[in-house]
Amino acid sequence: MCFPNMRDFNLSLGLTLIMHNSGFLLGQLLRVSSPSLPVGGFSYSQGLETAVLNGWVHDELSAYEWIKGVSYTTLRHTDLPLLTRIYLAFREQDFQQVAVWNQRLVSMRETAELRKEELITGAAFRKILQLDGILVSDLRDTLSELSAVACFAIYCAHYRIELKDSLCGYIWSRMENSVAAAIKLVPLGQSAGQKILATLVCEMDSLIDSSFLVTEDELGVSTPASTFASCAHEKEYSRLFRS
Repeated sequence: MCFPNMRDFNLSLGLTLIMHNSGFLLGQLLRVSSPSLPVGGFSYSQGLETAVLNGWVHDELSAYEWIKGVSYTTLRHTDLPLLTRIYLAFREQDFQQVAVWNQRLVSMRETAELRKEELITGAAFRKILQLDGILVSDLRDTLSELSAVACFAIYCAHYRIELKDSLCGYIWSRMENSVAAAIKLVPLGQSAGQKILATLVCEMDSLIDSSFLVTEDELGVSTPASTFASCAHEKEYSRLFRS
């Protein structure tokens, strides 16, 4: 279909979005969960590179156990509960509470490298929010630094993507990046990576449901293995990844 001018295109786009709202929302979720999102998530391994170097992760099974054990623990007690809180606060236009939960999340990243990763990817993600016209003036005044988790939550809340769908998208994004890193580092074949992802996906619902039960006093968790790996990674002589 050809449009003689941008106005006709915008009118057609608006009608299409109204008629196919669910497809639009799904498209927005896929967009923000995609590894092609220009925030640099693919350049971080979150300690996996050190785990491979030390022999802790050396095959398909150990890669699965590392990703599930480390990532799922952090997701259940930190990322998902705080993503939920930021999502709900933004929907209520409570920017002060968004700022509180955003700072809480950054403070729970246990190493300098992990905090830097959160803020660097958050800064890149913020440009996408601005491109979409999401960062309103009140929010810009309240938040000077946004975590990647907060950006994801704000994006999904703005487009009114269902909360559970948003959490699924975030988990998928994290898992896909982790598996992609494992494929490069261990190394693993693409089929092995798909087997790991297929197994992890089966546990999404229980992971999300358990994250809803985390109270404010229970937010945050320590993962010593990944913390030690992250600290050691800062001093590694040769690195493929930034964390």
